[in-house]
Amino acid sequence: MTVPTVTLAEGLTVSAQGYGAMSVAPVYGPVDPAEALATLHHAVDIGITFIDTANVYGEGSSERAVGELLKDRRGEVQLATKFGLVGNIANGQRGPSDTTSSGLTMNTTALTIDVKQLGLTPAP
Repeated sequence: MTVPTVTLAEGLTVSAQGYGAMSVAPVYGPVDPAEALATLHHAVDIGITFIDTANVYGEGSSERAVGELLKDRRGEVQLATKFGLVGNIANGQRGPSDTTSSGLTMNTTALTIDVKQLGLTPAP
């Protein structure tokens, strides 16, 4: 299977189809961490290079699973994550502005990457 790609900006080409990593967190039901990691590896194996996650997916378990994938395959994927969300993701709750810095720290720790790689500037 070949997944088409799309250029989002100069030097930034990703798969036209991304992978939403909420499915590797226990949001819809129990998740086996080994199966979650195998699923992420399979997605990259078939050409998915864009992965989306958030710290509220399974209280961080999605980002921890993606972080495990990135240990071996960081150069093969582009990553999108969200922060500043609190509570039940199904309700779309957003935290107050003081959660931004702590949320960003949680994201980068779980994903085993640094802020510079995300292209973000930490909040003061």
